Amino acid sequence: MTARPELSVLLETARVVSVPLLTTFRGITNREALLFEGETGWAEWSPFLEYHDDEARTWLQAALDQGFGPKREIGEVNLNATLPAVKGSEIETLLARFGSFDTVKIKVAESGQ
Repeated sequence: MTARPELSVLLETARVVSVPLLTTFRGITNREALLFEGETGWAEWSPFLEYHDDEARTWLQAALDQGFGPKREIGEVNLNATLPAVKGSEIETLLARFGSFDTVKIKVAESGQ
């Protein structure tokens, strides 16, 4: 486990970004993330709003490991696609926007559907 940096160190480079989504996903229209630069590079923390503290804490520890842990040579990372709950007739059009990937995760329904 990576040692925790001082809060002041995180705040020096912390940036909140908001990315507009083309389709509502998990009830949100913008995906927000906290970006920060650690000793070994940039990291990102973006738990979903419904995550409880324990789950969000796990995501934060992973981000701290990425930014302040040992430098990792990861090489190539394959992309996947996550599609929101849309009509079956919309899937092909949505996937065509994103190019090449090997894996697709498709949401079956949003909360309340």
